[in-house]
Amino acid sequence: MSYRVEKRATVVLLLKSRRIDRLMGIFRAKLLAVAEELGHEIRIFTNSANSAASKEISASSSEEPDHFYDLTPEDYYRIMSDRIRGNVDTERLLWL
Repeated sequence: MSYRVEKRATVVLLLKSRRIDRLMGIFRAKLLAVAEELGHEIRIFTNSANSAASKEISASSSEEPDHFYDLTPEDYYRIMSDRIRGNVDTERLLWL
């Protein structure tokens, strides 16, 4: 990659991380406001696999490899099954 592309990629990653940090700060402020309004602490539970993956992603500041963005057969099947399921539900509503 050329220097210009590398520099642009670095700037984009930096901006994304700043945007995520800013959004997390906004989210925490809103969560605290709701907790004060309700009068008790609010706990958010996450899937441990998702939590570990998000920590791993935020910890790494390097770019993902090109194959990371490839559409795999599993991805395609999942997308199409959701789309087909949505069509079946719509057709079922039409027949009712």
